[in-house]
Amino acid sequence: MKRSLKDSKGMGSAPNKNGRPHAAKQSDNAQMDEMQSMLSHYSDKSQNELMQELRAAKNSGAISHNDLAEVAKKLTPMLTEEQQKRLFQVMKQLH
Repeated sequence: MKRSLKDSKGMGSAPNKNGRPHAAKQSDNAQMDEMQSMLSHYSDKSQNELMQELRAAKNSGAISHNDLAEVAKKLTPMLTEEQQKRLFQVMKQLH
């Protein structure tokens, strides 16, 4: 007996033309919207303003040193040598 996606209620989202479930695409879109919102929020801030926000977030407990270290670990391979140096300087200032 053949089964179709129409017959499988409750089995998750049907895949889209790329083979990914529609729910995954919606989640990706929501994450992209959130990232764009954050980018526009921070894009006009000076380096000093960004450091103040990072310090405030760290001091309030919103982010921990481990959180920052994990982000740095993920970013490092994508950065130039100069960008890596700057990232490590920022990390040192926040520690």
